Amino acid sequence: MNFGSPASTNAEEPNGPFCFLEDLDFQFNLVVEEEGLIPPAQALPSLIIMNVTGNPFATRGDEFCLNLIQGMQNRGGRLINESLNPPAYLRKAKRGIADKPPLMLAYNFQN
Repeated sequence: MNFGSPASTNAEEPNGPFCFLEDLDFQFNLVVEEEGLIPPAQALPSLIIMNVTGNPFATRGDEFCLNLIQGMQNRGGRLINESLNPPAYLRKAKRGIADKPPLMLAYNFQN
């Protein structure tokens, strides 16, 4: 998949909306298929970084983003698809039965 190069060989100035856009943050949208992002990526001549983290096609893994990865690498850019699993130090520790505090009962004995 050829997305073109950010450094155009034409001497004329690029034109059109967003022609100088270098970073496209497309995180957590509802793009189901990778093919939905290929035309916009091809239409942006200066695009060098595209983030697709959290889209339905991207959550299935990098093997479902191969055309975008290859296209961005061909133009000297990169595709970002981060894991949605938080690092272990941010996860809440699992508590077992032995970790629970003892049951405390308060009795009010009146004699």
